[in-house]
Amino acid sequence: MLSLADQEALEEWSDAEREKVFDVVMDALPSYASGYIGSVGDWCQGNTCDSITQIYQRDLFMNEAYVHGFSNLLQQEIIVVDVREKQLAIVCYEPGYGTQEQISMRSACKKREEQVKCLWLLLTQGHFSALLPAV
Repeated sequence: MLSLADQEALEEWSDAEREKVFDVVMDALPSYASGYIGSVGDWCQGNTCDSITQIYQRDLFMNEAYVHGFSNLLQQEIIVVDVREKQLAIVCYEPGYGTQEQISMRSACKKREEQVKCLWLLLTQGHFSALLPAV
Protein backbone atom coordinates (compact mmCIF):
# COMPACT_ATOMS: atom_id res chain seq x y z
CA MET A 1 0.00 0.00 0.00
CA LEU A 2 1.33 3.42 -0.91
CA SER A 3 1.63 6.05 1.76
CA LEU A 4 -0.38 9.24 1.43
CA ALA A 5 2.82 11.16 0.64
CA ASP A 6 3.67 8.67 -2.15
CA GLN A 7 0.14 8.91 -3.55
CA GLU A 8 0.35 12.71 -3.58
CA ALA A 9 3.77 12.59 -5.26
CA LEU A 10 2.43 10.26 -7.95
CA GLU A 11 -0.58 12.49 -8.52
CA GLU A 12 1.71 15.51 -8.89
CA TRP A 13 3.92 13.60 -11.35
CA SER A 14 0.84 12.46 -13.30
CA ASP A 15 -0.48 16.02 -13.52
CA ALA A 16 2.90 17.22 -14.82
CA GLU A 17 2.93 14.50 -17.50
CA ARG A 18 -0.65 15.37 -18.49
CA GLU A 19 0.42 19.01 -18.88
CA LYS A 20 3.39 18.00 -21.06
CA VAL A 21 1.23 16.03 -23.47
CA PHE A 22 -1.36 18.83 -23.55
CA ASP A 23 1.39 21.28 -24.56
CA VAL A 24 2.67 18.91 -27.26
CA VAL A 25 -0.83 18.47 -28.72
CA MET A 26 -1.63 22.20 -28.63
CA ASP A 27 1.68 23.07 -30.29
CA ALA A 28 0.98 20.61 -33.10
CA LEU A 29 -2.65 21.56 -33.79
CA PRO A 30 -3.05 23.12 -37.22
CA SER A 31 -4.10 26.77 -37.30
CA TYR A 32 -7.54 25.87 -38.64
CA ALA A 33 -8.31 23.94 -35.43
CA SER A 34 -9.07 27.22 -33.71
CA GLY A 35 -12.02 27.78 -36.03
CA TYR A 36 -13.53 24.39 -36.80
CA ILE A 37 -13.34 20.71 -35.99
CA GLY A 38 -10.60 18.67 -37.67
CA SER A 39 -12.00 16.53 -40.48
CA VAL A 40 -11.69 12.83 -41.26
CA GLY A 41 -8.12 12.06 -42.27
CA ASP A 42 -6.65 14.70 -39.96
CA TRP A 43 -4.78 13.40 -36.92
CA CYS A 44 -6.85 15.79 -34.82
CA GLN A 45 -10.23 14.86 -36.34
CA GLY A 46 -13.21 15.76 -34.23
CA ASN A 47 -11.24 18.25 -32.11
CA THR A 48 -10.77 21.98 -31.82
CA CYS A 49 -8.38 23.98 -29.68
CA ASP A 50 -11.26 24.49 -27.26
CA SER A 51 -12.14 20.80 -27.00
CA ILE A 52 -8.50 19.82 -26.41
CA THR A 53 -8.26 22.50 -23.70
CA GLN A 54 -11.50 21.37 -22.03
CA ILE A 55 -10.23 17.76 -21.91
CA TYR A 56 -7.09 18.98 -20.16
CA GLN A 57 -8.69 21.46 -17.78
CA ARG A 58 -11.56 19.24 -16.69
CA ASP A 59 -9.60 15.97 -16.46
CA LEU A 60 -11.85 14.46 -19.13
CA PHE A 61 -11.11 11.33 -21.16
CA MET A 62 -7.98 11.90 -23.26
CA ASN A 63 -9.02 10.98 -26.80
CA GLU A 64 -7.11 9.89 -29.89
CA ALA A 65 -5.52 13.33 -30.43
CA TYR A 66 -3.80 12.85 -27.07
CA VAL A 67 -2.51 9.42 -28.20
CA HIS A 68 -0.78 11.29 -31.03
CA GLY A 69 0.65 13.64 -28.41
CA PHE A 70 2.02 10.77 -26.33
CA SER A 71 3.48 9.12 -29.43
CA ASN A 72 5.33 12.31 -30.29
CA LEU A 73 6.35 13.10 -26.71
CA LEU A 74 7.77 9.59 -26.24
CA GLN A 75 8.98 9.31 -29.86
CA GLN A 76 7.47 5.86 -29.90
CA GLU A 77 4.91 3.91 -31.88
CA ILE A 78 1.67 3.25 -29.99
CA ILE A 79 -0.66 0.36 -30.81
CA VAL A 80 -4.23 0.73 -29.57
CA VAL A 81 -6.45 -2.35 -29.32
CA ASP A 82 -9.93 -0.82 -29.51
CA VAL A 83 -12.67 -3.07 -28.15
CA ARG A 84 -15.42 -0.46 -27.91
CA GLU A 85 -17.36 -1.87 -30.87
CA LYS A 86 -18.33 -5.43 -31.84
CA GLN A 87 -15.54 -5.45 -34.43
CA LEU A 88 -12.06 -5.34 -32.86
CA ALA A 89 -9.87 -2.56 -34.26
CA ILE A 90 -6.10 -2.38 -33.91
CA VAL A 91 -4.77 1.09 -34.64
CA CYS A 92 -1.16 2.21 -35.02
CA TYR A 93 -0.03 5.73 -34.10
CA GLU A 94 3.47 6.86 -35.10
CA PRO A 95 5.44 9.98 -34.20
CA GLY A 96 4.98 12.79 -36.69
CA TYR A 97 1.21 13.45 -36.59
CA GLY A 98 0.37 11.38 -39.64
CA THR A 99 -3.10 9.89 -39.66
CA GLN A 100 -3.31 6.79 -37.50
CA GLU A 101 -3.78 3.55 -39.43
CA GLN A 102 -5.78 0.46 -38.70
CA ILE A 103 -3.58 -2.63 -38.92
CA SER A 104 -4.44 -6.31 -39.21
CA MET A 105 -4.25 -8.85 -36.41
CA ARG A 106 -1.44 -10.53 -38.37
CA SER A 107 0.57 -7.28 -38.46
CA ALA A 108 0.00 -6.73 -34.74
CA CYS A 109 1.09 -10.28 -33.91
CA LYS A 110 4.19 -9.86 -36.05
CA LYS A 111 5.12 -6.71 -34.10
CA ARG A 112 4.74 -8.69 -30.85
CA GLU A 113 6.77 -11.64 -32.16
CA GLU A 114 9.56 -9.37 -33.44
CA GLN A 115 9.41 -7.40 -30.17
CA VAL A 116 9.05 -4.10 -32.01
CA LYS A 117 9.49 -1.38 -29.40
CA CYS A 118 6.09 0.20 -28.98
CA LEU A 119 3.54 0.96 -26.31
CA TRP A 120 0.40 -1.21 -26.34
CA LEU A 121 -2.89 0.23 -25.08
CA LEU A 122 -6.32 -1.29 -24.59
CA LEU A 123 -9.17 1.10 -25.33
CA THR A 124 -12.46 0.28 -23.65
CA GLN A 125 -15.47 2.57 -23.26
CA GLY A 126 -13.95 5.82 -21.99
CA HIS A 127 -10.66 4.36 -20.74
CA PHE A 128 -7.15 3.54 -22.01
CA SER A 129 -5.14 0.88 -20.16
CA ALA A 130 -1.54 -0.14 -20.78
CA LEU A 131 -1.08 -3.72 -21.96
CA LEU A 132 1.96 -5.32 -20.38
CA PRO A 133 4.31 -7.40 -22.49
CA ALA A 134 3.91 -11.16 -22.29
CA VAL A 135 6.64 -12.91 -20.31
